[in-house]
Amino acid sequence: MMHDRKTGPIARLIGLAMILSLFVLAACGGGQDEAPPAGPSQVEVLETEFALELSPASVPAGEVIFMIKNEGALEHNFIVEGTDDMVELVLPQETQELKVNLSSGTYRLLCNLPGHEEAGMVGEIE
Repeated sequence: MMHDRKTGPIARLIGLAMILSLFVLAACGGGQDEAPPAGPSQVEVLETEFALELSPASVPAGEVIFMIKNEGALEHNFIVEGTDDMVELVLPQETQELKVNLSSGTYRLLCNLPGHEEAGMVGEIE
């Protein structure tokens, strides 16, 4: 078997370049370090006579889950103005869930049962 001294060093350089390329690709992570997609935001809504309390009052655009708890003695509803999304009735001490897909912006939230909005059952979320 004959060895060609001229191709030996070239072959070693090519091999070294391939190994270095693998290290560079591994250092880039190949997308493995990317954060998983964020899930829906959750907003706690407390309804009482006559107020809406939101926590948090600001969420990113996308899917939002409103957890609406009626801590009052009267029945209420929950409406996200500017959308077709609402919970028609939340009985006292009951919790309802409402999933909505919101674009960027500010949304008015309210209970529109007679006299409730006027008494202060309104809020905003960004």
